[in-house]
Amino acid sequence: MGNEHAFLCPLTKFNQFGLCSQLLWKGGNGMKSNKFWASVSKPMAAVTLTLITILLLAPGAWAASKYKVIYKFTGGTDGGSPMWGVTLDKAGNLYGTTDQGGAYGTGTVFKLTKRADGSWTYSVLYTFTGSNDGGTPYAGVTFDASGNLYGVTQWGGDDSSGVVFQLVPNSGTWTENVIYSFPAGSHGSISDQVGVTIDSAGVLYGTAENGGTYGLGVAYKLTPNSDGSWTYGVLHDFAGGSDGSYPEEGNLVFDKSGNLYGTTIQGGAGSGGVIFELVPQPGGSWKEKVLFSFGSNGQDTPMGPLIFDRTGHIFGTAVNGGEGGYGTVFELMARSRGPMDGTHALQLLWQPGWSPPCCWGDLQQNWKSLRHNLLRRGS
Repeated sequence: MGNEHAFLCPLTKFNQFGLCSQLLWKGGNGMKSNKFWASVSKPMAAVTLTLITILLLAPGAWAASKYKVIYKFTGGTDGGSPMWGVTLDKAGNLYGTTDQGGAYGTGTVFKLTKRADGSWTYSVLYTFTGSNDGGTPYAGVTFDASGNLYGVTQWGGDDSSGVVFQLVPNSGTWTENVIYSFPAGSHGSISDQVGVTIDSAGVLYGTAENGGTYGLGVAYKLTPNSDGSWTYGVLHDFAGGSDGSYPEEGNLVFDKSGNLYGTTIQGGAGSGGVIFELVPQPGGSWKEKVLFSFGSNGQDTPMGPLIFDRTGHIFGTAVNGGEGGYGTVFELMARSRGPMDGTHALQLLWQPGWSPPCCWGDLQQNWKSLRHNLLRRGS
């Protein structure tokens, strides 16, 4: 790949928390340029974005920052095993899910309310029964413009294949509505680490890792109707060939043109998964385009959410491949400037085995250049 970029701090005591903010450096004979990014374990991705925002807005506070536990789950009625991370509202409160615990042992949706003195109050918004209302929500929750929350469960529902749910606030309480129950079969089933993405019209988009015509997963949308019902539609039915199979990790993400992007963990030309783009077509259909296939290039199994920078480059992680087979962080870019409608090149940002100086001290010492490059580059 030439001068690859490398991540600082692959192994430190801070990584046990999945919160080690890390420095990117350009490999070769020495330091070429500093770029800041944050990489964490999947369940903490949303928390990392929050930390980046804090760093940008208050760089002077970085040196005094400390890791702090704001809530410890007991595994009882409060829930346990929060897999995905948290979502912020405008007031700075946090929302998330647990896939265990709760009154019925099948998970909860929770809220952490920030108090004026800096402490947090934990509350359970909804406890899943594991029956028709769903159970075991691995992914997080998403807000709409009205303050309703949306999410997906892995189990429960009419056919025990998971549901898409809505939580509506009602004067301090929350009411759950199941807006779609996945049937076993062609409509997809069992969304693993995937929630929903919402557009400006309130339409929900997501993926299901199983089901579909070929049993290899689908990308879908749920459109709200004026009578309160929702209409389910399949955007793409994964066939397991060059188009990929099993889209089970990370929410779909929009670009500025309204195209959707995601990953599959298998399939593609190299059988190691793909990065795909879904482009809306006249008449309401969607066309899938594979931007990159993993497997034949020493990397495979892309997992976790994708993220865009302002230039249209895509960043993500692959759990296998790289030196020693322990995974990589990658950057995907169009080979020519302009819309991403041509061929694409994948650049390696980090793989285990690269071990430049680490980690917090370097980040503090290089803060000015890091902040400058991040603001210039965008995230």
